Amino acid sequence: MATERATPKLVTEVVEWQDGTNGPAIPLKPFCRQGNVLTDWLASVDSSSELNAETLIEIAVQLAAHFYCVERDKRFQSKSTDGASASFEGQTGMALQATHYGQTAMLLDVTGKLTKRNLESQQGKRVATTIWLGWQDHSEDPYE
Repeated sequence: MATERATPKLVTEVVEWQDGTNGPAIPLKPFCRQGNVLTDWLASVDSSSELNAETLIEIAVQLAAHFYCVERDKRFQSKSTDGASASFEGQTGMALQATHYGQTAMLLDVTGKLTKRNLESQQGKRVATTIWLGWQDHSEDPYE
């Protein structure tokens, strides 16, 4: 089970609700869980312990806000009242870059692991391998 760093109360303090209220119409717990799971992963790969407990909480809250905004409440990039048009920030393929909350989480992560994970999610995880296609010179073999 994920460490509870992000809570609905903390996320409510961070997100600017577009409908003018002081909170969402749906529960934030699922988005908090997602932020906490990703933050648990980040803490587990932080082998140098560069991220302290307070930073991990801030990252988890930003990630929870990001997941909420991506899945339920896309942020306006621009809007017009009389023409009734609007454009929203981000695209699905941008992953954590799709919202300023995701961008803030990557900025808070001084290890760079979230930025790397973000790129992997956009490009698909790539694994580098090496294969020897050369020729072995047997002239220096100790046995003859």
